[in-house]
Amino acid sequence: MDVLRGAPADRALAVLHSGRLHERWARWSLVAQPVGALRHFAGRTSWESLCGPCEASPRFTGHPMDGLDFLERRLEACRDGAAAPCGEAPWRGGWIGYLSYDLGRFIEPRAAAPGRLRTIGSEDWPLYEWLWCPRIFVYDRLDERWRCADLSGAVSVSEDEVREQLGLGAAPPAIDDGQAPLQPWRPRQSDDDVLGAVARTVEYIRAGDVFQANIARQFESSLRVDPRRLAAEAWRGAANWYGAYLETSEQRRVLSLSPELFLDVDRASRSIITRPLKGTRRSSQHRDVLEASDKDAAELNMIVDLMRNDLGRVCEFGSVRVTQRRAVESHPTVHHGVATVEGRLRAGVGFAEVLRAAFPAGSITGAPKIRAMQIIDELEPFVRGPYCGSIGYVGPDRFCLNVAIRTILIQGERATYGAGAGVVADSDPASEVEEMAAKAVAAQRLTEQPLESRSGGFETADGDE
Repeated sequence: MDVLRGAPADRALAVLHSGRLHERWARWSLVAQPVGALRHFAGRTSWESLCGPCEASPRFTGHPMDGLDFLERRLEACRDGAAAPCGEAPWRGGWIGYLSYDLGRFIEPRAAAPGRLRTIGSEDWPLYEWLWCPRIFVYDRLDERWRCADLSGAVSVSEDEVREQLGLGAAPPAIDDGQAPLQPWRPRQSDDDVLGAVARTVEYIRAGDVFQANIARQFESSLRVDPRRLAAEAWRGAANWYGAYLETSEQRRVLSLSPELFLDVDRASRSIITRPLKGTRRSSQHRDVLEASDKDAAELNMIVDLMRNDLGRVCEFGSVRVTQRRAVESHPTVHHGVATVEGRLRAGVGFAEVLRAAFPAGSITGAPKIRAMQIIDELEPFVRGPYCGSIGYVGPDRFCLNVAIRTILIQGERATYGAGAGVVADSDPASEVEEMAAKAVAAQRLTEQPLESRSGGFETADGDE
């Protein structure tokens, strides 16, 4: 990918990547060089410049949602009187960033297990980092054209203009040093510990505490290559619909290959869409196996009901409806069960209000959400960070967030990766651990497959940028 290989190393990079065309769900890719960062870390919200002098920082309280209210206020000033986006492209300059799963404990303090509602420590991730990108480059996979979008609107640009303005120059030669991008993944919990956590969750379900809880396992590794090279290799052939690569600080990088949409909001029409995933099989199995699974269908139905309830807190009465009950979607390494829920926001409801109602996504908590999150806190011996949070774009006309599954978190040379499974009353612990393994296939290949020599243009036939 020329953007990842050729962008100047001294400028931060933010990319939202749709690797395989779907006219409705995966059409656009966004590239930006951010100029500022808003983050909440160790109990403090801060605003800093990433290039040049920094404007005066606003005053923030200690609560993390105060910074997200600022994010929205900054967009308000850009929205009034601005031109409409170019053609169908619903993008302008705005924010690109992530929300850590752990932000949910501050939105709803009852969701934390006793003793876990605490200030995030220096070894953990910020509760959020949002990169201010007043200019973004948007690639439309449908018409194979680029647009340059700023806060006043968008115009079509040529590939050469994109190269020049991003500082790419000629595409550098590919590097083939014969080594895999990552050291082999090492599980941070033993098989017995994970089996025990699943079994304990089943006990909670049979006792009536919850209907379902999503229990995850974390793996760790070490980088052998530059993070941009890792991202390029991860996306090669992955064809993820809601991928992302964010350089949020000197040491932190977020790389996502997510197939799941959390929220897509059109501000003008006030439409809101969520598409929860539940049920996973390896792509080597026929999709009919998943389609015929009553257990997986029931698991998805529970989360659909949860998401209907969450959206109902901010939508007009009677507008929330399930427009697709259940379908099986096939991706390069797995099949997933997915449903679509849509609604119409009440007038005046913005980004922060929607988060207060719906974050984190029910598909990675369980139902009922608060008790499921308490069980997760009790049984998972790690802080999730951006994993199982959300990554995406917040702009004047639209905001769109993924569910940050299939996501590698990088701090210096250390990488972590999480894989979870939805546990229900009839779950078999060994089968749930196998589901976690199926979801780790995309990350596993990065420890086994050497980087390959690549050549070609800025946008190649197989969809790489």
